[in-house]
Amino acid sequence: MNLAEKKVQLEKELASIDRQIQACNHEYGETLYDPETVKVPYGYNMIKQGSDIWEEPEGYREEKRDRWSQTCKKCGHKRYTTKTIPMGYKPVF
Repeated sequence: MNLAEKKVQLEKELASIDRQIQACNHEYGETLYDPETVKVPYGYNMIKQGSDIWEEPEGYREEKRDRWSQTCKKCGHKRYTTKTIPMGYKPVF
C-alpha cells in the first residue's frame, strides 16, 4: 500500500467516525467547572473624522468567566453552559 492509498483509506475511516459522532445519542457524565478566558475592552478612544464620531477600544484585558462543561461518555462530545439556577447556583444545560 502506497501513501496515496493509505491517505484515502484514512479519510474514509475519518468520515465514518464523523458519521458515528453525528448519530450518537449522547450520554453526558458529571458536570465540571471549566472557566473560560475572554478579552474585555478597557477604556475607549473617541475617533473623529469630519462629521463622523465613533469610539474604538483602547486595549483589552483578560477576564475569567464562569462556565461548566459535560462530556459524552460514548463519543467525547463536549457541551458548555454559563447559565445557572438560583437555588444552589447549579448549572443548567
